[in-house]
Amino acid sequence: MAGTTHKKTVLLLANNLLDGILNLAALTHASFRAKSGITYIVRSTSLGDFTVALPFIASVMKESKDVRLLLISRTGNVGVAILPQWRERIIVVEPSSYRSFYQLKGLLERNKSRKTPSQILFAAQSGLNLPSKLKYLATIRALLGFRAPVKGLDEHPRLRTRNQCEAEPDEMSVNVALAPFVACGINPHASRSDCKALLAITDQESEEVDQVLTQLGVKSINSPGIAFYVHAKDERKRWPIDRFITVARKIIEDYDKNIVLIGGPADRDASEAVARELPSDRVIVVAGLLSVRGTFALLSRCNLFVGNDGSPTHMAAIQGCRCVTVYCNWEVAGFWEPIAAPASISLRPVWNTERHRENYGIENISVEGVLHAVRYFLNTAVLEPTHWLEYYDSGLCASRKLILEKVLTD
Repeated sequence: MAGTTHKKTVLLLANNLLDGILNLAALTHASFRAKSGITYIVRSTSLGDFTVALPFIASVMKESKDVRLLLISRTGNVGVAILPQWRERIIVVEPSSYRSFYQLKGLLERNKSRKTPSQILFAAQSGLNLPSKLKYLATIRALLGFRAPVKGLDEHPRLRTRNQCEAEPDEMSVNVALAPFVACGINPHASRSDCKALLAITDQESEEVDQVLTQLGVKSINSPGIAFYVHAKDERKRWPIDRFITVARKIIEDYDKNIVLIGGPADRDASEAVARELPSDRVIVVAGLLSVRGTFALLSRCNLFVGNDGSPTHMAAIQGCRCVTVYCNWEVAGFWEPIAAPASISLRPVWNTERHRENYGIENISVEGVLHAVRYFLNTAVLEPTHWLEYYDSGLCASRKLILEKVLTD
């Protein structure tokens, strides 16, 4: 115990020292700042991370039209894939760039022609520990220079690291969509329309959706049905398939709605397994048939999303779907709820009894709980943004919390 306390004290002192250095560096370099007016937004990203960050990017763009991105990519060139109009304004650092001198050298050479930024905003997902701060700071300085101050890396009382959140799970965390606003001292002021403009879905991509839905025999291509995401990259995030089948069957029977199974190629087998158990004329499997941007375009035609935690949840939220999402206890409550949606209900296992199960307690979410959330949205005209977090114990809702955080103005 004493050794652990000593280690925490050392890390805290080192963290405070780093914050002091960062602040001093910002003050020192502010007087030498180039008057370029360029703002760089730095974001580590997978598809879900990037989609969650869109309200922050859109808010910054409303203040400064000369904005560029540095994406530190963990799973590929996501940013360029979904923002093609920014191809000349994005630097993407792959994970191997930290180790490869030649890759980093190429990025540095490419960056020489760029103007020195006037400010750098680090779009933090949550509180950062010391090693992460050093890693990101080294990358930022290597690629963007030392003249502009970096905002978003300093210690902030509202932002806690994941370990801190897990130590006090009853204290709600700052959502990852709101965290960069808090870290950089910026108020949200982008609308959903601003985010959609940032995505800039083209007529050609909308026609891609029309063609796929027409080929599948869908009559109402402008309102195909309720979006379902029944798979997930991580096994622990997968609610049992048979429960999705039961929920989908009840929606078809009670509301005469079609079920649209979305996702990528890796999600197709699970989607087809669900489709085989439902009436063939009421289920549409588009998983694996659409590009990422095509999926964005499709989701803009749905008004309700039901599914596992994953990037499709946040894609649906940005496109205006109300969201019913099933979570396991891998992440702390409050981090990943889709608060960019017009409204949402997020169902989670209670923390204290489910945390150490192999699948992090996701099977504790009952069919009745998900159906209750679905019925709430299908039976109720939700006019104000409301985001409910429901905790389940032994299949029953044990408690509810209302998330008051907002990242969009509408």
